[in-house]
Amino acid sequence: MNDSTELIWALEAEYERDVGFLGRLRRGEFDREGLDRLVKLVESIDFGDALTINRRVVSLLWGIPTFMGWQSDRVAQKHGDVNALRHGIDKLETTLNTVLGTP
Repeated sequence: MNDSTELIWALEAEYERDVGFLGRLRRGEFDREGLDRLVKLVESIDFGDALTINRRVVSLLWGIPTFMGWQSDRVAQKHGDVNALRHGIDKLETTLNTVLGTP
């Protein structure tokens, strides 16, 4: 995916409270299928040789691993799979380094 508007829409949808992976995670609900969907979305990003990237896209992407880490206590309180959450954080950080480059 390389259209910024479409990508912003897809990323913001993952923050939606009722259906998005990150929105549900905020409530302590770890959804493995939602994580897989988010990882696939991030893996699909291709900026090609772009010299600039939309600022909103960058903020949405780089915020994901930190946000996920903040939710680990909520997931633990609901007896969710914290190890799978940590693995997902690692996977997304690795993918973001590939997509955006190492900061």
